[in-house]
Amino acid sequence: MRYRSRRDLMKAITNPKFYDVHNYKQLALESTLALPVETLSTLMPSPRVWLALVLISLSSLSHLIYLTF
Repeated sequence: MRYRSRRDLMKAITNPKFYDVHNYKQLALESTLALPVETLSTLMPSPRVWLALVLISLSSLSHLIYLTF
């Protein structure tokens, strides 16, 4: 489960109702089978990575051109 913020997580944990159902949650986790639905590495990097690679390549190329002339 994902929370919007750490504050929301702390609200949930410090809520007294949480302790009543926490034992059931722990028992359910023992018999839960978790399967990954997303791979950790992909062949196609994100647009941020592409942009960084393009900018690094362009700056390296321009530096090499500047040094040769």
